[in-house]
Amino acid sequence: MCIRDSIVQNGKIQFANSEAERIFGYSRDELKAMDLLGLVLPEDRDSVKEKVAKMLNGESLPPYECRILNKDGEPYWITQTLGPIQYNGGRAALVFSMDITRRKQAEENNAKVIAGIKDELRTLEKIISASPYQIYLYDRKGRYIYISPAAARVFGLEPKDMVGKTWRDLKMPANVMKPYEAQLRKVFATGQSSSGKITVPTVEGERDYEFTLTPIHILDGGIESVVGTKRDITEENRLRENLYFYIREITRAQEEERKRIARDLHDETIQALATLILDIADIAEEPQLPEVTKQRLQGLNTAINTVLEEVRCLCHELRPALLERLGLIESLGILTDDLTRTSEVNCSLQIDGSERKLSSEAELMLIRIVQEALRNVKKYSQARNATVKVEFGMETVRVTIDDNGNGFKLPENLSDFARQGK
Repeated sequence: MCIRDSIVQNGKIQFANSEAERIFGYSRDELKAMDLLGLVLPEDRDSVKEKVAKMLNGESLPPYECRILNKDGEPYWITQTLGPIQYNGGRAALVFSMDITRRKQAEENNAKVIAGIKDELRTLEKIISASPYQIYLYDRKGRYIYISPAAARVFGLEPKDMVGKTWRDLKMPANVMKPYEAQLRKVFATGQSSSGKITVPTVEGERDYEFTLTPIHILDGGIESVVGTKRDITEENRLRENLYFYIREITRAQEEERKRIARDLHDETIQALATLILDIADIAEEPQLPEVTKQRLQGLNTAINTVLEEVRCLCHELRPALLERLGLIESLGILTDDLTRTSEVNCSLQIDGSERKLSSEAELMLIRIVQEALRNVKKYSQARNATVKVEFGMETVRVTIDDNGNGFKLPENLSDFARQGK
């Protein structure tokens, strides 16, 4: 509260009470006849002098703030109210003063804190603006509380054009935004983060994004808002599609080369071996040949027959004609039966889901994978049982080869296998 602490006449203090003593730091006797402006900080004197003059001219003045120096030379903030009175037959001012130093110090501290926060916000805004991520902040009604400049630019808008609005207000396509909105509601309902992929029409055409929605919790555990981030993965997807295309082309070229080699082996090597077998058989029928020579020719014939069978198996592996005639599942069944027949491994085939036709490249790749895996089972695992499991999903096909043989340690990075020649 304001306290009547002094009377000032002709610029001099004529009366001072105990509150004036406390504020100014001088005794009453010291204050009497002191110049009031002499107590005011030099920077504030003109302003106080102007206010006193206005008051003496009869103008009504609101309370004002100024700084004073106490007896020890320490600055203090005070608020003063001046009221005109008659004193000892002349005009004077009745002064009401109040020490507001603590309040002003608190205001200055708050101002510094606010300035620091603004600096941090400006820095954060620069970071957000430079970030490749698009950043959104949503309330429970799906309205944008905040949107980064990068996020607004993809729609040809400014952040101020989107804040406070929903995707419906901005007329975004429902077929794209409704599934995204469902994810947003799920995050608000469960308090769990969610992520996924979305294709959005932008000013540059359709772009692919990877998004994450993360809840922001308040002290009572509730969810105040949800922050969303989006990262443009359009170019990554294109690169991945190009990589898959090149892989398919390389695989197709490899398969064509395998077919050519298989044809050459079948049309030339196998035919030559078959002819050689017949010639040896004819020679072995000669009556004048010694019995020892005949036995050696029979042994040679048996060895060539073995080579012939191995070449036929090689042709079969190089060009799985069964796949073209029988399809994926029947071909896999023959592979598992062959392993059971030619080794001590009992191998079975298991099918889950509804079988469907795949692309020729995909079926051929699966056949190659199973061939190599079963070859490794036979050569290295020392297993007694093995299973090839094919699972048909809605959009994918998963093949698992499992055995009960010796295992091996996986490297931290699976690509290290390739560097090791495996």
